Amino acid sequence: MNKTKLKVIAWLAGFSLISYAVFIYIISPNYTYAADPSLENIVFYITIRIVIGIVYAIAAIVFIKNLYTSKKNIFFVFFIGLFARIILVPSEPILEDDFNRYLWDGAVTVNGYNPYKYAPKNFIEENYNSLDSLAVLHKLAEESGDIIKKVNHPHIRTIYPPVAQVACGISYIIKPWSTSVWKSILVVIDITVFLLLIVLLQKLNYPKIFVIIYWWNPVLLHEIFNAGHMDILMYPLILLGILFVFKNKYVMSSLMMALSVGVKIWPVTFLPIVYRKIFHNKKILFISFLVSLFVITLILLPILLTKLDDSLGFVTYSKNWTNNEAVFQIVNYFVKKYISYFEINYHCSLCASRWVVISFLGLIIGYFSVKSVNDNKIFIQRLFLIVAIIYIISPTQFPWYYTWVLPILVLNPRLSFIFYAITLPLYQLKFHWHYLVWIEHIPIVLLFIVELFNKKVGEYLLPDNIKKNF
Repeated sequence: MNKTKLKVIAWLAGFSLISYAVFIYIISPNYTYAADPSLENIVFYITIRIVIGIVYAIAAIVFIKNLYTSKKNIFFVFFIGLFARIILVPSEPILEDDFNRYLWDGAVTVNGYNPYKYAPKNFIEENYNSLDSLAVLHKLAEESGDIIKKVNHPHIRTIYPPVAQVACGISYIIKPWSTSVWKSILVVIDITVFLLLIVLLQKLNYPKIFVIIYWWNPVLLHEIFNAGHMDILMYPLILLGILFVFKNKYVMSSLMMALSVGVKIWPVTFLPIVYRKIFHNKKILFISFLVSLFVITLILLPILLTKLDDSLGFVTYSKNWTNNEAVFQIVNYFVKKYISYFEINYHCSLCASRWVVISFLGLIIGYFSVKSVNDNKIFIQRLFLIVAIIYIISPTQFPWYYTWVLPILVLNPRLSFIFYAITLPLYQLKFHWHYLVWIEHIPIVLLFIVELFNKKVGEYLLPDNIKKNF
């Protein structure tokens, strides 16, 4: 494709992304839970999101296949994505309320209380004794206004690990109860993600334009910078962990990966792949293992020191939480059939299904841990496959969980997960038409499977010179 056509596509795609951010900013007050938008309005909003997903997919594929990767073009991609983020910071979260929990947790943490010890519902009531040891938390509840009243599942103690709590606390220190401050922190974090991705692409000798997969992704823009989800807090830590592997600094890599567990638990699955890289060096392997074990123990300690019952988010979530799942729903169907056919006295098919998918994931990680991994590109491939499989088989396939894959997708581009930006907006409509969950996920899963077994499809986005050396 000639340079003129590429430039036209670039400006049209960039203009579309900015227009999308402006659109979200304008409509957001009418699309909150409090506004209770009509089904017709939600359909309109989802349609726009699907359209921008198509624009994003086309732009990403065209730019990557045509190596639209000059320094000027990378700056263009960066500033368009940054501008879209800044526009979304003051927007009101659309049909989302998780941010209320972040703001409450930050206030609790900064005031010296263990956020895993108390459920928000305990402080919603206004009557309390000023001499009570928890009087400070009652006052915080009053100061928060409607925030504590809008925390979802207020009877459940928080599920967000300590490193995430630090970020929530920083937001509270800068300005209490402010979603704009919280999302501004996420913008700063995300700029570091962009820079780290550029460095890692250079290390891999990949075109820098691959960064568009992450930086222009409309699902990430919406779920993080409109909805305010906190998942990107772990991405710099994971990427630093990868960078330290590239630099053969495995102790530091283990430290970064362990710290990322303090945002979400799942990155612990990356550690065996890091250890496999240094299996020949028993001393460094032992030190790396001890460092990660020590850090993860410290991270889990505030949680373990509380009551481990169903009122703790980690317990409830791990036992029976499901939402927007497709593959897991299929697994659970067959597990229930198996239990019924063999007349097994087991009352929790969801628990059994969780063990099935956990066992499958364990086999995958075990297989990757046995096979040698001397090449950094193979190392990235394995990380990608692990996080992609985690998302695909998860009992909870929230759209913002999809963003877990994106940083690694930049380093191992696949069409399947780029196309997810087109189907995932259907999430908000599956509450009205449940069958949409299959349209959301199954076409992408099928393409992902084809990519695994068909090298030509799997490497479609890689330039020819990279394919030869792969």
